[in-house]
Amino acid sequence: MNKLKLAILAIVIAIGTYGFANSDSVVNPEKESVELHVYHYDSVNQDGKIIFSPGEPGSNDCSSGLKPCRFESTQELTSPMSASEIQSKAIVTDWRP
Repeated sequence: MNKLKLAILAIVIAIGTYGFANSDSVVNPEKESVELHVYHYDSVNQDGKIIFSPGEPGSNDCSSGLKPCRFESTQELTSPMSASEIQSKAIVTDWRP
């Protein structure tokens, strides 16, 4: 009799676990959409901070160099910033002299 109760209990637990595992919250968890902000270099102010604008740079604006030219961030950034601030808050994808 105890074996029968134990078997029934095991079946009930298995069915409950299977039902939970196939629920929408487990199979298709809702992902938060992350907005990616793209910025590009405009100029440098008298303090040496980079002035930038939202959007893609022009086709010939970026080349190799030390200043961030195009960068992406999941947070909104406020211009101007130093190159080190940009690198700590964004992913730099292109550079300029």
